[in-house]
Amino acid sequence: MSILYVVSDRPGAGKTALCMGLVRTLRARSKSVAAIKPISDGEDDIDAAMYAELLGSDTRDWPVANAEDVSGGNLDEISALINGLASENDIVIVEGSNGLAGTLGRIVCDNVDAKVLVVARYDASLSHGVVLAAGAPYGGRVIGYIVNGVSQYMGTDARANLVPQIAAQASMRGARVLGLIPEDRRLLGMSVSQIAAHLDGEFISEEMEGDALVEYLMVGGMSLDPGEYYYGIHDNRAAIVRGDRPDLQMSALSAPGSTACLVATGGITPIEYVRYEAEQEETPIILVQSDTLDTMARLDSLLDSSSFSHPDKLKRSVELLEEHVDIEGLLHAL
Repeated sequence: MSILYVVSDRPGAGKTALCMGLVRTLRARSKSVAAIKPISDGEDDIDAAMYAELLGSDTRDWPVANAEDVSGGNLDEISALINGLASENDIVIVEGSNGLAGTLGRIVCDNVDAKVLVVARYDASLSHGVVLAAGAPYGGRVIGYIVNGVSQYMGTDARANLVPQIAAQASMRGARVLGLIPEDRRLLGMSVSQIAAHLDGEFISEEMEGDALVEYLMVGGMSLDPGEYYYGIHDNRAAIVRGDRPDLQMSALSAPGSTACLVATGGITPIEYVRYEAEQEETPIILVQSDTLDTMARLDSLLDSSSFSHPDKLKRSVELLEEHVDIEGLLHAL
C-alpha cells in the first residue's frame, strides 16, 4: 500500500482537480485507489460533495475537522481513517488543506508514512523558492513537484527557467519535477446551472437533460463579422444577448459548434420562433432582468470562483495528467 499526501503553495492551486484526476488515472492502470480530504478549508468547503458526486467516494466521515479547529485528537482520528483506507487499497490519495499548518500536516504524514506531492499554481511571479517552501515542512517525504495552470505564452519561460531551478534543488532532496500542466479553458469553465443561479435567472425553455459546461462567454453585437462566423469561433459557448435580438440569437443557435445556453438579458423573453429553434437544438434559454453589460460584469465574479464540480472537468483533468505528468515516475516514487 502507498499513501500520497497532496499539498499546494496556495488555495486554488488545483489540488482537488489533481487528486481526482490521479484517482481516475491510476484506476485506469488497474490500481485500487481511494481518496480522502479529512480536513476542510472552512464551513463553505464543498470538496466532499464533489468527491462523492464525481468519484463515488464515501464521504460520510468527512471532514474530521475544519483546519482552524484541528487538535491532537483530530490528528489521531485522521490517521486512523487514512490507515483504514490504506488497508483496503493499493494507493490512498489525501488532499491536504491549505488552512492547516505544515507542522500538523507533517505529523499526519509521519503517522501514516505518506509520501508528499506539491502542486504550485503558476503565475509570472512564481519563484522556485515559493514552490520549494510549500514542501519544506515535509522534508524528505516530498517525492515531486507539479506546476499547474501554465499559460500558453509563459510556457517557454517556465520550462527554461522555473523548472530547472526547482529541479536543481529538488534533486538534492531526492525529489523531482513530475510535470508542467498548461492552463486549460475547460477547467476554468462553469455549468449552465451555475450561470443561471449566479444571475438569478429563470429557465424559460423546456428542461434539458444534462448540465452543459460553458467555456466561453460571448456577447451579441460586439463584432462587425456575420453572427454565425462570430459565434462559430468558439465551441461550448454561452451567448449573452438582449431578449429582443432574434437575429443574434438565431446566429448563435445556427453557428458551428455548440451553444450551451442563451442568456436573454433585459428581462425580455425571446420570440416564439427563437424559443422553438432553441428547443430543437436542445439549448436552454436563461432569462435575466439585468442588461447585457451588468450581466457580463456579474459573470466575471463567477469565473473567479468556478469550482471543479463537473464530469467534463474531471475527464479533461485526466487527459492533461496523461499528457503532461510523469505518471509512471510518480508510481515508481510511491
